[in-house]
Amino acid sequence: MLGGVVLVLPKTNMDVSEKETVLLGLLAEEASHAYGLEEKIRARQMEHWTAIGFSSIYRVLSCLEERNLIESRNEQGGQGASRKVYELTQPGWQALARGTLSCLGYMEPMRTPFSAGLANLTRAPYEAVRQIFGDRQTMGDEVIQKLNHLEAEHAPALKSIELSDMGRRRYALTLFLIFEHARQHIAAERKFLAMALAKMSEAGAELFSPADLVDTESRDTGKETTS
Repeated sequence: MLGGVVLVLPKTNMDVSEKETVLLGLLAEEASHAYGLEEKIRARQMEHWTAIGFSSIYRVLSCLEERNLIESRNEQGGQGASRKVYELTQPGWQALARGTLSCLGYMEPMRTPFSAGLANLTRAPYEAVRQIFGDRQTMGDEVIQKLNHLEAEHAPALKSIELSDMGRRRYALTLFLIFEHARQHIAAERKFLAMALAKMSEAGAELFSPADLVDTESRDTGKETTS
């Protein structure tokens, strides 16, 4: 699979983006004003797994309302000022289902810088490649630690979030799957790197470029050395 997206449904005018799907999902829990959505995103640390930013919430809500996927009503705030409260329309529920399936059908493209590096693997020095792969393994360990820390932070937050029993169970399931998906990806990466190192050892260092072709210190810092 070389593409970036797997289309699981034919395109319609109810197709929504990742950001729109995220906001529709939050509004599926309960009607909310824009600031309430921002608070949920921050409390759940959703910025770690979705691209939506606080500055784009109002723009995305406006687009969704224009398409009749959500509707708004004015509600008096605590200080007497009115604010817009948004909720899903029936087309919005349908768009959320379609957006969810579209996101689940998305496959990461293989056209990445790492693939370009693999294609030219032997054009770099043997030991430098081994060090890079070792660094990637270490980075994977650090990401796993960060994921575990974030998941531990979410445990007490899950109890404090105001949701129905059904909503809490839904959130707990999706939260577990998000973290576990990331962990499984890193585990697969580590398995690949271990296999790649073994294959390199088997093939032999003579297939690779001379060791003095790359200054490892300048590679580590990302800066050119000066004489």
